[in-house]
Amino acid sequence: MIVPFVLDFDDKMIEDLHIKENFDFYQSKGVNQFKDIRKSIEDNYLGAFSDKEINGTRLQNDWFPDLSDCTVDVFLSHSHGDIEKVEAFSGWLKEKLSLCSFIDADVWMNIESLEKKINRIANQPRKRNGITVYDYNNSRLMFQHTNAMLSVALQKMMDKAEIVIFLASSNSVKCYEKDKITEITKITKTFSPWIYSELSCMKIIRRKKIWEYREELSLLEEQMIKKASVPISYIVDYDSMERLSTNDLISLQRRANELKKNEVNGKDVLNFLYQRKCPKIWKEYESAKNNKGMIEW
Repeated sequence: MIVPFVLDFDDKMIEDLHIKENFDFYQSKGVNQFKDIRKSIEDNYLGAFSDKEINGTRLQNDWFPDLSDCTVDVFLSHSHGDIEKVEAFSGWLKEKLSLCSFIDADVWMNIESLEKKINRIANQPRKRNGITVYDYNNSRLMFQHTNAMLSVALQKMMDKAEIVIFLASSNSVKCYEKDKITEITKITKTFSPWIYSELSCMKIIRRKKIWEYREELSLLEEQMIKKASVPISYIVDYDSMERLSTNDLISLQRRANELKKNEVNGKDVLNFLYQRKCPKIWKEYESAKNNKGMIEW
């Protein structure tokens, strides 16, 4: 990841980008970006199970492949409550800006699906009063394993993507004028442990350089080496993230339209984004191109 952005994600943004007018088209385009990989996961994950044990390494590799052979320009950090809009936005990024964006549930499927499959196979379900029940301790252990796998996989994908966009919506975060417990004013909270984890990861993950994602400097790089009964909330802070607005996205779309005369490339669109929003990072990259042997890591 080079830089994380935060985008106010609401119905107005969807309307301003004219996504609503062709919603089904954009959603389908977003969902189908990794359909072959998802099909492979559905076909292969059972190979990790045997009578004696579950091969965690193989399950991790089969269910959460790192997409090492795929280009991932954008990681979309979002609430599952916005999934359809997020998929449509992903399709818009692909159609208008030639950017490939990653949505975890559309590639790896929902974590709850994996947990249910593991429980059915490994936790010896039984019937009680006509209801299927599982051993609590075994289920808790399975959930610990799957959550750890997903956390690691998400961190790897955030590291792989060139930029991360956090979609701040009414489903992902809640804003309060004053917190009742801490009495801090103007506070933002999330009730999602996954969003909390992703926002925290954005603060500590290594910030890469633009040239690490650009082919013209690749040789240089080689040389340089579910809901709880009592809601749990986390205070979140994305002040350190770059603000991305609808106007920025519209400007990127105009730029992409200009570039289409010469076959638009997603990297060219991101270059324009860095020039517009991250001039310091862009100047560093420009300097690196002009002084290939003098880059500090």
